[in-house]
Amino acid sequence: MIGDMTVDVGPPLARSGPVGEGEDLSWVAFLPECDRKLFAEEMSSLLADAAASDDLAPVTAALREWRATAETYSDPELAERLSGPLTANGDRIPAPTV
Repeated sequence: MIGDMTVDVGPPLARSGPVGEGEDLSWVAFLPECDRKLFAEEMSSLLADAAASDDLAPVTAALREWRATAETYSDPELAERLSGPLTANGDRIPAPTV
């Protein structure tokens, strides 16, 4: 039941199993402040929807995606590489015409 969900806080990024009840959310600390706000807003909306529909699947998927984002930010070198300009080989692909 959604109303019975609890959150345990422990070492960041320690949990690698399925997302669900008792999920350790300490990894949220690795998100930049603006992303923490987006995370809270998205979770608030998804949890309200889940309470109405009794379906946690969207919450589970979003938590998994946000945790992957936090894992990226937890490695400053990786975060820098992924947020910098991309280099590509080959010809430029033209934008599609509508």
